[in-house]
Amino acid sequence: MKRAFSLLELVIVVMIITVIAAIAVPRATKASRNAQAASMAAHIRRLADAFDLYHAEHGAWPPDSFAGFLPVEMQHRLRTTDFARTPAGGKYDWQNWTNGHHPMGGCIMGIADGITDWNMIQRIDELIDDGNLLTGAFVRHNLNGPDSAGNMAGLRVLIE
Repeated sequence: MKRAFSLLELVIVVMIITVIAAIAVPRATKASRNAQAASMAAHIRRLADAFDLYHAEHGAWPPDSFAGFLPVEMQHRLRTTDFARTPAGGKYDWQNWTNGHHPMGGCIMGIADGITDWNMIQRIDELIDDGNLLTGAFVRHNLNGPDSAGNMAGLRVLIE
């Protein structure tokens, strides 16, 4: 005689699988987001190192560029795609304000034009700076004015 599962046994198995999934999915999602933030933080460090090396070799910083465009002087050190859209939204942006005409002065590698994932930006700040987007070298700031949606969507990473 074949014995089959009762309806009650099937319901219990489905409930156990549901509980396990409810625990596992958020943890897997969080681990994926942390890995993505760590990757972006490492990318930002690599970009900053390339600009620092350029400055050490030439005694000056590369000229200013538009958001999403790598300065021509940096194209032998980095790929043009290195300045493309970031995982957090927005594009990398190089600002050379060494002429003293900007209140922040200096040179800044930032993220501009529509950051959409501020949770990731916060996590990156925890990885490479002080964990506070209002202080330190990695801060939320208006680089060039509001983005197309009217948000203040700039992030600066001080290079000097």
